[in-house]
Amino acid sequence: MLAGTILYGLTERIRSSRELEKASKHRVDFMWFLHKRTVDHSTFSAFRNRFKEQLTDLFKQLALISLGGQIDVGLAIDGTRLRSNSKRDGALKTTTIGQPSEEIAADLAKALENMKQVDISEDPDGATQKELADEIERLEQKKRALEVALEEGRKRDAAKKAKGVSRKAATARTPVTDPDSHVMNNKDGGSAPNYTPVAAADTNTGTIVSAGIASGSDEAAMVEKAVSDVENLAEKRLKNVLADSSFATGQNLELLTEKGIERYSSAGKNQNEPPAIREDLTVPVPEEQWEKLPMKGKKFPVLAKGAFVYDKELDCYYCPMGRMLEFYRNQTRKTKM
Repeated sequence: MLAGTILYGLTERIRSSRELEKASKHRVDFMWFLHKRTVDHSTFSAFRNRFKEQLTDLFKQLALISLGGQIDVGLAIDGTRLRSNSKRDGALKTTTIGQPSEEIAADLAKALENMKQVDISEDPDGATQKELADEIERLEQKKRALEVALEEGRKRDAAKKAKGVSRKAATARTPVTDPDSHVMNNKDGGSAPNYTPVAAADTNTGTIVSAGIASGSDEAAMVEKAVSDVENLAEKRLKNVLADSSFATGQNLELLTEKGIERYSSAGKNQNEPPAIREDLTVPVPEEQWEKLPMKGKKFPVLAKGAFVYDKELDCYYCPMGRMLEFYRNQTRKTKM
């Protein structure tokens, strides 16, 4: 009955144990399913942990039923952005996390000293033991969160340096309240702590057969997992994979070629190539690529090499809007050394 409730909850977009408990008390469909029993959220949570392998096998059986027993055509895969449980200004650089950690350590020491003084004096007008204990617990939790974020930030810094990123650019910003997320562009513009969930669906039935969270914005790295999940589920090899150009990396092309899987997607452009580099410089850069240009507010910095393209034959530059910047003049200034 609990397994059925969890599965039915997923079809109703109810995932958390607390929401399942609430549904069992207030929703008629859940009341009917549970024969008017109310289940505590801790019971749902314990059941999930105890029977994790059995539930995974149950999901596999349901997926096979939905697929009619096998995947006949292929796989369609794509990713998106999902805001994490963290404010935009809650992400700190690795080099600055130490400062608030030191302040909390000082506050913690002061709170412990206050508790000691209360124990000695037993002053009824002073802070109570419970208030001090709550404050100490809050500070300790905040200190632990900063320590976890600092460790995660150091790992990200090391990964960037291993890829040859400069020391200045390698300083990571890690969300303290949700350190598993990364600061990335939002779907509606701007940037904030986000996750990159990736899902793969059977192209014949539309059934989701693989899902996961990519590391940072590297959704292309999820192709290998998706192919492996589907092959383990259907116990046969895929025929083809459908994806957009962001998944057309060398590693994925090599993987699909080795497995004899046909790929359907555009080749895409060089990910390191600025969007301002285009075949016809008189044509403006597409609006959906503006966020990739080096803008400062709504303007382009004077030395933004990635935004302006030089035409050697005409001896001029073209701006991202496709307008020609002709030579104007030379200017010489005398300054004191």
